[in-house]
Amino acid sequence: MIERHVTFNVLPDRTVDFERFFVEAYRPPVLGMPGLIECTLLRESEVHQGLQPALVELHAGMEITAYTKVA
Repeated sequence: MIERHVTFNVLPDRTVDFERFFVEAYRPPVLGMPGLIECTLLRESEVHQGLQPALVELHAGMEITAYTKVA
């Protein structure tokens, strides 16, 4: 299995347009891709953003790992 997260830096005044595009134009054809299970739009919460300074002080970096199911 491969899990992919893509971050879009949406223009603040275009948030509604972006979300509409994602739901109406982007997600439908993507969901037709063979093997794709889900395509979800997530928004970072203010709570998470507020915790970032404390998290940064506690770790030495992040690691992103992609997994492929082999058996």
